[in-house]
Amino acid sequence: MKLSEQCEPAKACAPGLILPIWEPQEGISWATRIFRAFIYLIALLYLFLGVSIVADRFMAAIEVITSQEREVKLRKPTGEPYVVLVRVWNETVSNLTLMALGSSAPEILLSIIEIFGNNFEAGDLGPSTIVGSAAFNFFLIIALCVVVIPNGEIRKIDRIDVFWITAIWATFAYVWLYLILCVFSPDIVEVWEGVLTFLFFFFTVISAYIANRYAPTFGKRFLGPATTTFTARGPRAVMTRYGDGYPKDEVKLEGAATDQEDALLSHADPDVAAFEEHKHHFWEVFKQLRAEHPDLTIQELGQLKEVQKSILILFQKEISIKIVDRPEYEDDEEFEVQLYQVKAISASNLSQEYPASVGASSSATVIIVDDDHGGAFSFPSEVFKVPENEIVYRLTVNRTRGARGRVTIPYTVTESRAKRGIDFNVQDGELVFLDGQTSAEIRIEIVNDNQYEKNEDFYIELGAPVWHTPAPPGEDGLDGTPVLGEHRRCKILIIEDQQFKHFVDKLIAKTNVSIMIGTSSWKQQFMEAYSPVGLDETDQPNLPQKILHYVSLPWKLLFACIPPTDYAHGWVCFFFAIVMIGVMTAIIGDVASHFGCTIGLKDSVTAISLVAVGTSVPDTFASKIAATQDKTADSSIGNVTGSNAVNIFLGIGVAWAIAAIYHAWKGTVFVVKAGSLASSVALFLIGSIICMVILQFRRYYKPIGGELGGPAGFKYATGGIFLLIWIIYIAYCSLDAYCLLPNIATGS
Repeated sequence: MKLSEQCEPAKACAPGLILPIWEPQEGISWATRIFRAFIYLIALLYLFLGVSIVADRFMAAIEVITSQEREVKLRKPTGEPYVVLVRVWNETVSNLTLMALGSSAPEILLSIIEIFGNNFEAGDLGPSTIVGSAAFNFFLIIALCVVVIPNGEIRKIDRIDVFWITAIWATFAYVWLYLILCVFSPDIVEVWEGVLTFLFFFFTVISAYIANRYAPTFGKRFLGPATTTFTARGPRAVMTRYGDGYPKDEVKLEGAATDQEDALLSHADPDVAAFEEHKHHFWEVFKQLRAEHPDLTIQELGQLKEVQKSILILFQKEISIKIVDRPEYEDDEEFEVQLYQVKAISASNLSQEYPASVGASSSATVIIVDDDHGGAFSFPSEVFKVPENEIVYRLTVNRTRGARGRVTIPYTVTESRAKRGIDFNVQDGELVFLDGQTSAEIRIEIVNDNQYEKNEDFYIELGAPVWHTPAPPGEDGLDGTPVLGEHRRCKILIIEDQQFKHFVDKLIAKTNVSIMIGTSSWKQQFMEAYSPVGLDETDQPNLPQKILHYVSLPWKLLFACIPPTDYAHGWVCFFFAIVMIGVMTAIIGDVASHFGCTIGLKDSVTAISLVAVGTSVPDTFASKIAATQDKTADSSIGNVTGSNAVNIFLGIGVAWAIAAIYHAWKGTVFVVKAGSLASSVALFLIGSIICMVILQFRRYYKPIGGELGGPAGFKYATGGIFLLIWIIYIAYCSLDAYCLLPNIATGS
């Protein structure tokens, strides 16, 4: 590019897309130009106020659209069906599509409208506004969010995976824009460049959705420590290391071996030694589990993983063994069944034998479990959830290990958050188990008060069992006295009536957004537009708030004509609001252009400073509120990076794709002079990389520990650095536009 082309003076005033020029243009004094510029500036500020108000209506429609819920039918493990409400829109997708469009609609529409207003020729106002708005968002809005956090508090990004996806795409967006302007086809945008820029928007949304939906630990598996798992193998254990590229390492964790084990391990036959060791371990495991779980049946013990790993044989043929049931209680006993002198004989020729021998598992251990016990008494679980519409709940007490004789079990009821007589009715009492009876029930009355999200509890504890028919002492003096099992105390958690909660959830889902933004009717919208309110909508407005209300009253009454958000789930309000924003943006473009040409200011300078700041004011307040009220920094920082990427891919991608296609159809080329735009993009990339490094330092530096807030010194230092970068960006781009500094992008 020739130096004379880049450093041309500001263009003369010409009629805009909507507004005519202020005549006369020739022979006017500087006093007249300053007066006109002042009027244009006031009009521009008033238009910024108007576009922020209509943007609120637009965001209200988006809130209604993205808050839609649908019913999903699920089933409990018992097979009982229930219904839950889930959001129709994925949060990440809605943030990068509708939310980004809502917060950046003025900048995006300004770029698109400028293309049509310039008869499909490139202009400086739209693209420069997008880049300038990105700089304002990244440097000033984040700086504000850092310093508004109270001293000592921090806000940290929670979904770092989604943040990095959007941050990478945002950085790539401006690298891509630089490549289009200065590398691929300098000063010319071809069709494939414009279309691909637009398609990157969909790639951004898809990749962020995948990270949000399917990779919630993105990055952690590469940056975090290796995962270590242990798998028991008899008296040994195998430790396997995964996730870091190392081969699997087996580390033997051996305990002290007994003399018997040493003898077995030193056996001449390794197969026999392994089998004997396995059998001995199985018996030790079984006795230990029998002592730890006296309330479990043999079938339940057999399902424990420790026993499953210690099974000796699965027989292909059955051996019938008669067990003598003696009446007195005795300890569990064992004996062995040994296979020997194996013969393999042909079925067709009984005299013909084949070589055969017993294997390592030629011996089986049979355990005789005594069932002449008084029983082990316990609840099936430690916690029971009971819906308050249950009316009567029957709590089961099980008797395992044996059911010999008549046993009385006392129980006591202890209140907690649930109160006797208010939430439930049950008194202390006792259960009577007859001889052979294996279960009994405690009857509990539940009081239904139709409370939403009820969560109240109380406890029931079993006392020492009383055996009314003691048997004479058995083997080794044991008599099988009844005992308490593992779950001798349980918590009863009274939860809400599921049908009542579902009804309330549906009612809230239908009305909460309308209540929040107050757009159920035109009458209500006009009443709210006319009535001034305080900051929290409950206090009486002060004088500045009243002045601001009456200044903005024309805009409020105008935009109250937009259909309420209740219509078609917010879509009608969405389309009407975006049309209003488009009209307002076209007027802003005309006024900004007239302001610049009146005082000799280039469109690129007006765009990166005045227009970019004015269109970003609503985002500033929204991010500030999110930073102070949210527990994380996702909304205040993550949305900035996502919005910056979307601005390029939609605002510039759509506009340039349309213009490039139009020129290709006409047989011409779409010319976009790199000039100050390329310099602005390059400088923004440098500044954004510096700021990203600072944010990551704050996140991982322990005295700070988060992107926002922290100690006062670090907080204000961060804000000051970000502010300084933005000032340098504005100053350099402005001086570069007038060729007072070398262009860092083109080198001219």
